[in-house]
Amino acid sequence: MKDVERQLEGYVRQATRGLRGPRRQDAQLELRGALEDKIHRHRLLGLDEHAALTTALRDFGSASAVARDLNAVHTLPTVYRGLLLAGIGTLLGWQAVAQVPMVRAIPDPQELAQTCQHDEAMLSRMSLSDAAALRLKLAQPGARAKLEADCRAMIPAPVNTLLSLADLLAALRKGGIIVNTIPGFDGYLQLTFPGRKDIQGLDLSGSTKMIGGQAYLQAAPLVSLLRHMLPSDVTLRLSGIDNPVLEIGPARVQLGTAATPVKATDFYLFLLLEVVETQLKNLSQTSVELAFVFDNNDPQSPKLKLGAPDQALFATISNARLVAKSNATAKEYYLLRVRAVSGGLLAAPKGRIVNTPAELIAATAKGQEALLVYRLNAADLRNLKLTPVPAKSLQPVP
Repeated sequence: MKDVERQLEGYVRQATRGLRGPRRQDAQLELRGALEDKIHRHRLLGLDEHAALTTALRDFGSASAVARDLNAVHTLPTVYRGLLLAGIGTLLGWQAVAQVPMVRAIPDPQELAQTCQHDEAMLSRMSLSDAAALRLKLAQPGARAKLEADCRAMIPAPVNTLLSLADLLAALRKGGIIVNTIPGFDGYLQLTFPGRKDIQGLDLSGSTKMIGGQAYLQAAPLVSLLRHMLPSDVTLRLSGIDNPVLEIGPARVQLGTAATPVKATDFYLFLLLEVVETQLKNLSQTSVELAFVFDNNDPQSPKLKLGAPDQALFATISNARLVAKSNATAKEYYLLRVRAVSGGLLAAPKGRIVNTPAELIAATAKGQEALLVYRLNAADLRNLKLTPVPAKSLQPVP
């Protein structure tokens, strides 16, 4: 604790050198507050105190660069300084953002075209009685177009599931990584990290799509692929919830932009999928399969009240699709979601809350709708930690 305070104070003193008197005191107060806020946010993501401080300082950049910017602002006449700087925290925030290259994202056009498409694939996922009733409606003139339009009007904004490959390569190179591509093999990269002579192969080709002559990557599996293909001594860290910053060795990359946002919660899905599915299979007497649901910010989603700070991460597993009266030929799954707490509430599907995976399996066998909630510690992407949350500490919100 004292070591963290010493590092923090040392950074603040170095970053405010050149300022004098009340100006330096004001700058130190603002800078210390901004840093403490950053540290607090990284602690919420599961980092320990030292790691949170290191990440916060990296976000702000070198103390010399901060000192240069602060001197430029605080040596201006007061009237201009007031217009330029609505608090030093604003300047520092923009500086931290400017240092991180962004990767644009778009929704998948093919998925958008299939959304609410009332075809046989959709009907096969419904109960026999509901499918029969819908077929009668679709047989009426103009009914299909109206039903599909009404359906699209009700769903939330599309999720940006694709990332620009060109933006990602530019960000890696800006971070000091040598990136070579092979003509004709979009998505296959050869990386050389600073201080190393070995070449790391990174095969993203299975997740690459060409849209409008540009290469895009499926966003969700990206972090999982990096974890499996890069050496364990290469830093791999994800911080933040909205448009998170991904660290790959020395490179820092913001995934998504203000205009095309993505959520960190979707990247954790792939990392957890295999872990949770294996856990359930070991407890079940029958076959178990898991699917995931992207975070689409649906305001109508049911909520749970729990004693956790905002941005704390949780994973939920629901058996609702398995126990529903569905078409006998349709394949159903346990559904995995990862969500962050917002306003003290967690978006989660309905169901009787159970305490353990074994209770979830037992409820499924009895045809009872149930929900298992895990607290997710994502500080180490190579070793995510799940802790079941007791049912008594979760309260459904009417």
